[in-house]
Amino acid sequence: MKKIKIFFFYSFIFFSIYFFICILFYTLSGFAVINGKIVNFKIITDYQRNFYHQLGFRKIWQYQIDCIKYDKDLIFKPSYKECIFSNIEFDTKLNFYNKGRIHNLESQYLIKKKTGIAVLGDSHAMGWGVNDDDTFSAILEKKIKRPVYNLGVSGYATNREILLLKKSGVIDLVDTIIIQYCNNDYQENVNFHNLKNENNFFKFEKLKSKEISTFARLRKGIRYAVSIPLQKNIQLDWKNEESAFLNIINNYEFLKKKKIIVIYSNGHEIYYNNFKLTSSYLKKNISLLNIDYTKDDFYLIDGHLSKKGHLKVADSLYNYLLLNK
Repeated sequence: MKKIKIFFFYSFIFFSIYFFICILFYTLSGFAVINGKIVNFKIITDYQRNFYHQLGFRKIWQYQIDCIKYDKDLIFKPSYKECIFSNIEFDTKLNFYNKGRIHNLESQYLIKKKTGIAVLGDSHAMGWGVNDDDTFSAILEKKIKRPVYNLGVSGYATNREILLLKKSGVIDLVDTIIIQYCNNDYQENVNFHNLKNENNFFKFEKLKSKEISTFARLRKGIRYAVSIPLQKNIQLDWKNEESAFLNIINNYEFLKKKKIIVIYSNGHEIYYNNFKLTSSYLKKNISLLNIDYTKDDFYLIDGHLSKKGHLKVADSLYNYLLLNK
C-alpha cells in the first residue's frame, strides 16, 4: 500500500510539473506571436502554429468581407477590387478580375492570343501570403510566354474550383489545366453531390461571424498545450483521397479534352508518401507532379507557400512542361 501511495504521489508531481511547463511555454509562445516574434525551434514553433491557427489570431482571407462577394453557385468569389490582406508573416495586396488573379505581364501575352493554361486550387494556388506577381502562376507565365490564368480561390475544394473555371470564360482559351490539391479538400470532395445551392447565401452570411470567445480560447489553449508535445508527425495516404478527387474530375466531360496536371500543397511539412495515380484510375490526360518541398518553401507559422515556395512550384511546372510537350 505504501508503494502505491508513493507511486501516485510522484505521478502527481510529474504530471503537475508537465502541466505547468506546457502551459507556461504555450503562453509565452502565444505572447510572442501577438508581438510578431516567430521562433524557429520545434516545440515553440508547434505551439505558435497552434496558437495562431486554432485560437483565432490568424486572419482568414475569405472572412475579409471587402475581399469577397456572394455567388449563388460558389458561395463566394473574389471581389474585383484591391484586397489588402496581412498576417504576422506577410503584408500583401491582391487584385482579381473575371479570369482570376491579376498579374502584370498577362495582358501582353493575351494580345498575342496564345493558347494558355488555367490554374485551379485553393489558397496555395491563389497566392495567400504573396503579392500578385509572386504567385507561381505569374512566375510560370513569364517563363513560358503564354497566358496563365490563376483561378485559385482560398477555401475552395475541387468541385467549386471547376465550377469557377466554367463561369470564368477561360475554358476555350486553354489547353492545359493545373490543379493544386490540398488535403483539406477531401471532406468537401466526398460530399459534393450533397451540397445544395439554396444554402449558399446562409453559408456566405456565416462568413461574417467567426469570433472565438475568451473562454473558448482558454479551454482550447490548455488542451492544446498539454497534447501537442505528444503528437506524432502527420503521414498522409493519397490512396484515401484519390477516388473522391477523380470522381469529381470524371463528372465534367469538357475536362477530358484538356491536359490536366495535378500538384499538391498542404503546408507545415505535411506530405503524401504515395502521390501517384493508381492503375484503376489512370487517365491518359491526367498526370500527377510530386514537387520536392522542404519546410523552407512555406511560411513557418502560417503554413502557406512563401515566395520561395511559389518559385519552386513554378520551376517544377516549367521543367515538367518542357519535358512533356
